[in-house]
Amino acid sequence: MFPQQSELAVAPDGQKIQLESQLMALLSYLVAHPDQIVTRDQLAEALWSGMVVEDNTISKAVTRLRQVLGDDSRAPTFIRTIPKRGYRLIARVEPVHQVVTGRQRTLSAARLSSILICAIGLLLLAWLIVRPSPPTLYQSQLLTSLQGLEINPSFSLDGHQFAFIHKTAQTNQLMVNRDNRPVAIRKLDADASFPQWSPTADSLLIAAPKSCEILLLERPGLPEMAQRSWPQCTTLMLPVLWQTDGSGFYFVHDNQLFRQSLATLIPDPMPQVALEGSLRWFDVSARGDRIALLYVDTRGHSLIRIKHLDSGQLIKEMSLTYTISAVHWHAQGDSLMHVSEHPSQQVIRHFLNGRQRVVSSAEFGYLDQVVPIGSSQALAVTSHYVNRNLTVWDNEMTPLAVNSSTPDYLGILSSQTDQLAFASKRSGSAQIWLRDTNNSVRQISQFEPGLYIYDLAWSPDNAFLLVNASQSLFVIDVDNGETVRLFSSDKQISSLGWLDKDQIFYISGNEANSGLFTRPVHGSEPTLLAERIAQAAYITDTDQWYVRPSGQDGIYAGNTPELADNLVYQSSPGRLKSWQVDGQQLYTAELDKNDRQLVFYRIEEGLAKRLYQQAADSVYAQFRVAGKNKLILTTITTNEANIVGLYPVQ
Repeated sequence: MFPQQSELAVAPDGQKIQLESQLMALLSYLVAHPDQIVTRDQLAEALWSGMVVEDNTISKAVTRLRQVLGDDSRAPTFIRTIPKRGYRLIARVEPVHQVVTGRQRTLSAARLSSILICAIGLLLLAWLIVRPSPPTLYQSQLLTSLQGLEINPSFSLDGHQFAFIHKTAQTNQLMVNRDNRPVAIRKLDADASFPQWSPTADSLLIAAPKSCEILLLERPGLPEMAQRSWPQCTTLMLPVLWQTDGSGFYFVHDNQLFRQSLATLIPDPMPQVALEGSLRWFDVSARGDRIALLYVDTRGHSLIRIKHLDSGQLIKEMSLTYTISAVHWHAQGDSLMHVSEHPSQQVIRHFLNGRQRVVSSAEFGYLDQVVPIGSSQALAVTSHYVNRNLTVWDNEMTPLAVNSSTPDYLGILSSQTDQLAFASKRSGSAQIWLRDTNNSVRQISQFEPGLYIYDLAWSPDNAFLLVNASQSLFVIDVDNGETVRLFSSDKQISSLGWLDKDQIFYISGNEANSGLFTRPVHGSEPTLLAERIAQAAYITDTDQWYVRPSGQDGIYAGNTPELADNLVYQSSPGRLKSWQVDGQQLYTAELDKNDRQLVFYRIEEGLAKRLYQQAADSVYAQFRVAGKNKLILTTITTNEANIVGLYPVQ
């Protein structure tokens, strides 16, 4: 192992592979403690210091390291799991030394021990050096720089031209880059988002699910451009892919894979390639013999199944404990590419033998997509940058002192001390910050990479914060920053709140099948209060519940959630985006679909009084009330995506 380069030399040929910095740090720590039991607490403190770490985070890292090493947890040769305690490196650790004379000399046991101790010390030092920054093997080049979003790139096989979608608030435009300049081809429906170059680089295929057709643009961007179409519905957000010889294409409809010839209007079903309902993406290899199918389950875990395209026989399964939106075959055909877990700042090359390699790291925003540039080793990524800031509306928009160049969101004021708690991404991972009455800010908690904060709630005594981070509930002691995880769920969690300082409530489930639960902070068993409640709020001063039943647009009040039958406000169907109760005053955020405005109202005697409105794509519907005429909004100030080329360093 070479910690400074974050590389491993793998037997039998000694080929070096790149290792993620986190996995190299984990391996280095185990090597520094050979044949010793290393506890989970030791690993959490050494590798994730200052972060809230769940047990499965460490398990995921060990599993990925085992995959790289080709180790089997049931019959390990490298890392043994010690139940309920931790892990032990059982492989022999030897220093790598170079013979400098022509005569091979035998090392004494004492000398070998001293070299081993030095080697371990150097490994520890190297681990500390390499831990902060993963390696970069590619140099980047900005390929697009339009205002708005440039997404979904597709390159011709020679890599000389590419198509992409240019999205703004007003339009969704197909673009082709010719002679190093973007040319607008035509407008598209919002769901027509995956152009695909033909193998001959003279045509583009586009799925248009809304209009239920597949479009073929011949000679796009040239005066003699022509268009053909097939009346065929496709699955929303899945691509249409060319056959290798360009004679037809593949598409998915009604959970079935089809092959369509350009010469006919009759699609040919391929039942041998069985699909499941949770299909997120698919991609066909450059040789046209294999198909990669990406599934995402209810826990957000990703499963990649690789099958023979003609026989449907399963070749390989690869599991990831986080959500990815797409995979693409590498030009060499020996691996698949995808971006890393949120915040997505790495490109992962996932080999069919189970190994993973970080081929590039981004310092220019979050990565949404990675695709090959033709048949070369070069890659292209979509680099997405979204900045969010907190803004107070009190008859005029007043920026808060917490604004930064990284996302700040979910601002919520305490009821007594007037402290502002908010979520932020100032170090890439999610954190909780506080701003006091003197406008000074301090960080009180940091979560592991991959967690996203969805909601915050102050306790009645303002001593604790309840946090929903990726469907796990945490309680943070505001004074000392101590963070305790209450539980995790595979269901959606929403409408957090406190009944008193010792008991919380929350909603678990989706719109159609949800329940309102209570749970003691220091207990483990939840209690179901009411079923089919989509949103809820509890007012401690009046012991009053406000609820929105599932499938309805009305808000009701009552002494108990199941008996809340006093209609406080009825919104128009589909307009109500969010609502909040402050004291006994109801506030709503509603979407005006005609002009795409988000309108904020104060509800008085069942009537909506307009407070403020802003473009729907510039502000979150989630808002907080900070007084009768004051709102704290999370405002999108920057929403950009550019396509960046990654070229191997020569």
